[in-house]
Amino acid sequence: MIGKKRQDSAAALKTPEQEAEDVMRSLARALNNPLKSTEKPVPRQSQDLRHTLRAIEASFYLLDQLRDVIVEACHLVLRANVIEDLAGRALLAEQYDELRNSIERLIAGAEEEASALLGPTAEGITASLNATSTYTVFPTRLSVSDDSIDLPPPIEGFADTAEVARILGKLDKALDTLDQVSASYMKDAQYLMTKLGQ
Repeated sequence: MIGKKRQDSAAALKTPEQEAEDVMRSLARALNNPLKSTEKPVPRQSQDLRHTLRAIEASFYLLDQLRDVIVEACHLVLRANVIEDLAGRALLAEQYDELRNSIERLIAGAEEEASALLGPTAEGITASLNATSTYTVFPTRLSVSDDSIDLPPPIEGFADTAEVARILGKLDKALDTLDQVSASYMKDAQYLMTKLGQ
């Protein structure tokens, strides 16, 4: 009983990143497991579930890449916050803007599976659970525009400390947004994995 309480406490202390890693490992195991019967035709619901889980897995990888770029951008902008030289700040502003562009390139060049959930024209995926029920994984259309991640360009070239502070706040919110998207897809993945195992 005491051992179980310790295990429960340890699970409760997991960070969102650790929880995501656990789900990724479970996803990999579920997708790598062969279907029980190779002689019978694969049921449509099994095909749908595997396709949907692969899309979620690809989305996790893309979210990780985007998170890494945003964290790098945070470090750049924090440096601009302590540099007094305007030329130095302008250089950091250019580097930050390039990171913004790299985010757009990552989204535009994402795998087809990830684009179905996270691309600019994503429509989500609906999987068959049985003859009468379906499950929809809803899209999150990502971009740096103000109706998505919302990372504005450095119009003032970081010359204004207010702009630096504003963009730092936007970067922080962007990381929160990615965490929320990841958490939502983790729930989808956990549910669909239970259905795949039935």
